[in-house]
Amino acid sequence: MFAATFIPPRYFVSYIIQFQFHRALCQEAEIFDPNKRRLKPLHQCDIYNHTRAGNLLGRMLQMGSSRPWPDAMEVLTGQREMDASGLLDYFKPLSDWLKRENIRTNEPLDWLKGKCGTR
Repeated sequence: MFAATFIPPRYFVSYIIQFQFHRALCQEAEIFDPNKRRLKPLHQCDIYNHTRAGNLLGRMLQMGSSRPWPDAMEVLTGQREMDASGLLDYFKPLSDWLKRENIRTNEPLDWLKGKCGTR
């Protein structure tokens, strides 16, 4: 039973890295920049036909499995560690909307103060 419901940690890791790669490619294509509001939000970024982003992705993919994954990540993102900021940036519009909606509907913003809380 446990084996059928267990999700290996590598799936969570790959999910975070996927957003990190997407963020880096969108920045390379100059479609997204978290500090420039005039650009598109990350969830609207599409790198199709953006040569610079494609070239960067190609440089990383050319490495194949000949190098450790942190080397490939550094080529694409400029850093060797996982970073969840891509995931947070992608879902920022949803997070902002949820915060506004919770305030508008007077929903508690704390698990312990909610209807299911035990205190």
